[in-house]
Amino acid sequence: MDPKLYGTVSIGYLAKAAGIGQNRLFKFLREKKILMHNNLPYQRFLEEDYFKLIPQHWSTPDGIIHTYFKSVCTQKGADYVNRLVDKELGLF
Repeated sequence: MDPKLYGTVSIGYLAKAAGIGQNRLFKFLREKKILMHNNLPYQRFLEEDYFKLIPQHWSTPDGIIHTYFKSVCTQKGADYVNRLVDKELGLF
């Protein structure tokens, strides 16, 4: 594992720990303009070290490799999201 990704957690896991579900948390973060329509964080939140992007790869049966990025929360980002969700939804 890349050392700069230690201490990160997936947004789906963060949602599961809160008991609200991944889709609901993604929708909430998009409504708050933290995530874009494609669930990638806005640059501001990357620069503030709330999120990191992990490149992921998959290949088609004919061998073409595709790359996409998965958003993960840093501990700072998880704390921020927890506070925001608690304030807005009263779940944490």
